[in-house]
Amino acid sequence: MKWTRLFRGARPTRGARARSAAPSWTLDDVAGSADYDVVFATLREYQLREIGVVSRELRARGLRSAWVGSGAAPDARTARAADEASLDLVPIERYVAGYAKPRVLVVRSEVDDVIRGLVEHANRVGVATAALAHPVINFTRYPDPYTTSSTVLCAGRFTAARMRRTGLVITGFPGFDEYVTRERGTPESKRVLVNLSLQRGLGPKGVVLEDVRLRWMTEVRTACDAVGASFVVSRHPSDVGATYDWPVDPRSVYDLLPGAWVVISPPSTVLLEALAMGIPGVCHRDEAIAPFEMDTFDEPRGAFCNTTGVRPLVEALRAEWDQLAPPRARFRTFLDEHLALDSDRSATERIADALASLRASTRP
Repeated sequence: MKWTRLFRGARPTRGARARSAAPSWTLDDVAGSADYDVVFATLREYQLREIGVVSRELRARGLRSAWVGSGAAPDARTARAADEASLDLVPIERYVAGYAKPRVLVVRSEVDDVIRGLVEHANRVGVATAALAHPVINFTRYPDPYTTSSTVLCAGRFTAARMRRTGLVITGFPGFDEYVTRERGTPESKRVLVNLSLQRGLGPKGVVLEDVRLRWMTEVRTACDAVGASFVVSRHPSDVGATYDWPVDPRSVYDLLPGAWVVISPPSTVLLEALAMGIPGVCHRDEAIAPFEMDTFDEPRGAFCNTTGVRPLVEALRAEWDQLAPPRARFRTFLDEHLALDSDRSATERIADALASLRASTRP
């Protein structure tokens, strides 16, 4: 079912108040039937890729799924990503009005008031709720990130140990299974991939000051020059700052990672993705915002180096630059703790198992 069909007849709403309106429907409405087995309500278009990995597995098991989007209509890229993910697209206004009722509602974060309201409503009307917890969570800023969903699917033991609640299931995180079969670029194409993801939410007032961002990139460029390394910059979708004369590549980080020799990044999921591919990484930090960053990368367990300032970054980069074949075993302990890669079943299968179990626990 295409977006246009789902959206037909919906009346656009305006402002945050309209978007945060709680749904009024129950599963007894409209002949008491649900439209979907699983609905993913994340509102973030760039999350469609990881959600699509799970939705395709659900479809193979005969379960229908949809994704709730934040906009009135999708752009071409979002519509194409949803089609590739075997997902129907549903505007949030339609979901609130009672269309696309699920048996299981899945969210990524409960920080957003709109998302939390959807979860609270689902709990009231008998819809099973689950949170697909990201492997990189800022527990410093959000010590209790999931308090509403009945079940939390945790990426690994590290995340689960910091959750002060019950209803936890360790499943891994979608997408990472495919990374362990990829290889990094060849020595002839040695290049540093710089992940620019100093976005909103990391500073003392919830923002990253431009001088911090500029200083961080200047240190990275200086270090790359010191070891004679060329580099390319990948911007996080939430990064809206100026790019100056930095060599920004517009392609997705997922397209750029396989060709990287080393990755330099602030605390970010991209570091996990690089390590899973066998690509060495350096976690470069700025002292001004370090107290506000997530603690996921505080204990690297020998998988990578944490650096602050130019000289430590140069030393870390030079050490990684000369290795022709860094052993994946060096990254394994860290990855197993954060992504539960030590299972005989993929994360996609384990997540689908959990969602199918929740679906089976609801009334038919």
